[in-house]
Amino acid sequence: MEIVASYCTDVGNRKKVNQDSLCVKSWEEEGHTLMMAVVCDGMGGLQKGEIASSSLVHAFARWFDEELPEMMGAGITFGHIRQSWENIIHTMNQQLIEYGQKEGTKLGTTVTAIFLFDDQGILVLHVGDCRLYEIEDQVVQLTEDQTFVEMQVKKGLLTRDQAKKDPRQNIILQCVGDSRAVIPEIRLFPVRQGAGYILCSDGFRHKITENEMYQYLSPSRAKTQQEMDKNTRYLVELCKERNEQDNISVIVLHTL
Repeated sequence: MEIVASYCTDVGNRKKVNQDSLCVKSWEEEGHTLMMAVVCDGMGGLQKGEIASSSLVHAFARWFDEELPEMMGAGITFGHIRQSWENIIHTMNQQLIEYGQKEGTKLGTTVTAIFLFDDQGILVLHVGDCRLYEIEDQVVQLTEDQTFVEMQVKKGLLTRDQAKKDPRQNIILQCVGDSRAVIPEIRLFPVRQGAGYILCSDGFRHKITENEMYQYLSPSRAKTQQEMDKNTRYLVELCKERNEQDNISVIVLHTL
């Protein structure tokens, strides 16, 4: 299976610092195709969110470069990856808490990370309100926002339309670096050849509809690397034109 990636991150209209961080890494060896993609959104309401997000992204990148090759030699399984990723989250959460205490500040980040191993599946780790979507003949949200308003919707206290307008929609239930104990949601999904996958920070999805995601980012609409790059940048600029106030980040993967 071949995987083509496109990505874009932008500071946006209002903020002086881009607190989003992202990473895409791939590895092909002996007929195996592996790819990792990570999007982190440093908490805008906390100080030094860019330190939290970049530190976590670098931790995942080091795992891919240094630990994954050893795991491949020993016989890798999704269970091994899951345990390694849980360790990354717990270690970085403690390190960021200790850093914040030393500096007299608070910092934190949300994260959505995926690992594709050939056609065997997609392992997804999720903390906060970045999102993962799958695009085939429609757009399907694979992650669930860990937010106050989403919890209210699940309890039947808010409708979906009310949640979109609720002033509390940015309240995150947990993040890496500012929660005493972080429990990441980790799930395994089937990987579909010919499908597209979108990882994004909330700044990307606020102003973009799922129909627009499909129109510009589905494998049937963006068939080349050049088209993927062009359409990804176009939607980021469209967010800015529609007065998005947050940082904007997106990664698009197509499985061929």
